[in-house]
Amino acid sequence: CHGETVLSNDVRADPRYRPLTAPVVDARSELAVPLIFGGEVLGILDVQSDKQDAFGDDDRFVFEALADSVAIAIRNANLYQSERWRRQVADSMRDVAGLLSAGFELDEVLDVILSRLEDLLPCDASAIWLLQDDSLCISAVHGAADRTCIGDSLLDTDVWLRQALLADGPLVRSTATEPEPLGASLGFPPDYSAIAAPLRAGDRRLGLLTLVHRTPGRYGPESRTMTAAFASYAAIAIENTRLYQTAQEQAYISTVLLQVAEATQSLATLEEVLNTVVRLMPMLVGVERCALFLWDESDELFLPAGACGLTEEQQFLFDNLQIAPDDLPVFNRLRIVREPMSIENVSDETPVALPSPLETFESPLLLPLLAHGEVLGAMLVDYQADPTLEGAQGPNEERMAIMRGVAYQAAAAAENARLLEERQEEAYVSAALLQVAQAVVSLNDLDTILGAIVRITPMLVGVETCAIFLWSDDHGAFRAAQAYGGSLPDQSFAPHQFPLLDAVRRQDDLIVLNDPDEIKELVPERVMDTIVTQASGAAGALLAAPLSVKGSVLGAMLISESNDHRGFGERRLEIITGIAQQAAMAVQNDLLQQEMAERERLERELQLAREIQETFMPEHLPEPPGWELDVTWRAARQVAGDFYDVLELPDRRLGLVIADVADKGMPAALFMALTRTL
Repeated sequence: CHGETVLSNDVRADPRYRPLTAPVVDARSELAVPLIFGGEVLGILDVQSDKQDAFGDDDRFVFEALADSVAIAIRNANLYQSERWRRQVADSMRDVAGLLSAGFELDEVLDVILSRLEDLLPCDASAIWLLQDDSLCISAVHGAADRTCIGDSLLDTDVWLRQALLADGPLVRSTATEPEPLGASLGFPPDYSAIAAPLRAGDRRLGLLTLVHRTPGRYGPESRTMTAAFASYAAIAIENTRLYQTAQEQAYISTVLLQVAEATQSLATLEEVLNTVVRLMPMLVGVERCALFLWDESDELFLPAGACGLTEEQQFLFDNLQIAPDDLPVFNRLRIVREPMSIENVSDETPVALPSPLETFESPLLLPLLAHGEVLGAMLVDYQADPTLEGAQGPNEERMAIMRGVAYQAAAAAENARLLEERQEEAYVSAALLQVAQAVVSLNDLDTILGAIVRITPMLVGVETCAIFLWSDDHGAFRAAQAYGGSLPDQSFAPHQFPLLDAVRRQDDLIVLNDPDEIKELVPERVMDTIVTQASGAAGALLAAPLSVKGSVLGAMLISESNDHRGFGERRLEIITGIAQQAAMAVQNDLLQQEMAERERLERELQLAREIQETFMPEHLPEPPGWELDVTWRAARQVAGDFYDVLELPDRRLGLVIADVADKGMPAALFMALTRTL
């Protein structure tokens, strides 16, 4: 509940303890360690013993270190399983999307949608219902008779179907809901599962997509997402068919939009998608020039993404163009109203002088690139009216619809390409961290491990140099451990000698420096000469990452780039942070191994001391007539201050010496040895 380790060395006195149903041992002590990754508790590592007071601080440290490794493994396994499922979903989506652009009949498309959905979600029967006048009838069904028809479903004959049809998203049936027609016709138990997603084309409701399963609790958030996606494909298929049937003009519009979708569907990168869109626009709509801009949220600027119909000089100016909404108010209005805007004269829209590429647009029309209600960018087209049409001032409805559709397709394709790039970046991050983890696991010596890390990091992150400095509690200073891309300084760094490392140790957080003057102020000259400027000859960006385990900073990793660096973006920082965590784990494991080896050495020395101490005692006791002498000597610890001796005195007298030096352990044993000598 709290993400904290719980230690109870007497569970019988602990009210939180609950025994197992079939206990393996009669537990007396218990140590429970949370498996945490990214602030989320993934599980519990629970250790029990049949002995009271069985666990101490050393056990806590060991099992917490083990729990960190287990949590990482579980997280990686979950990511791998999730990616496999997402790949399966993407393949199914691609198959369905391919049908939409291949000209199949509506019945075939709906049948494939149900088949693909059944492959991904649990279901005993599925159906697509379409509104026909005032009735909701099955148009495609799997697992049930295809003649089921519910008349007047929008009234009161089926409350749940009516609610699903009017809902904004998929609706899951609860056990208290009355049976819906499909499950009822199959004779399912009262608590069976059902989910329904509305089919919509704009604001018009076309019908429903439903799935049913005879057992309860089968549909949750993932099912809602999947059903909504496939319902969207079904709605598109239905609407396209109706468009072909109702008007040839609308059919032409749909064909054009599908051509754009086909052209962009197979493209993987955002640049390819946008270049394809601007290349197709003149051919599909007949515009003179076209330019695409993408909205940069971080800098709040419209940046150039692609253009056609420009001269070489105009293209150069366009590539270096940046538009702030305040510089060109029409772009600001576009982000607010999210509707196409005709611009009579671009240069009159703002008092700021504009580059020549925009001034050459004679009849500019600005369209938003919308995805999920957000403006991702803008499309500027130079639309010339048909001179044969008297009074024509702009595009007709058909071409306007095509241009808006292309803009929507461009936004959707751009969003998909961006999501794909993000997924690829996430996969690369996971693969990079896995590669570092494999290097750490496969090596034993700390210097070898850190050497592998500093060599791998520049390749994974794309930087010039990488160095690791370790903090020594014994010496109270940082020492250079490993470096790549430069040579290691031959000195250690006490506090205040290396301000950047001091700041990392104090803040326990990433520090990024971009100002050369600030870098020179925080980095010693000998480090600047040997690591920071070794590869490029000049300081660019410098990043310092702490090697931290549970709030204890064990060292720092320094990463530098040249002057033409591309910045430390979110993904690069994620990789660097993960690598630093792996390095910190390696350092901590080495410290634990050293501590364990030192402890074993001390135990061996104490055992030897005990054996030596035993030699101070008499080997044989005298046997005076009429007396029996015996002795027991047992130290509270391995060595002690307890002492005894037997002295034979004149006149057949016997002296018995029993002594106990104050305190216990090694100090008392040393005084005991001194006393024995005296």
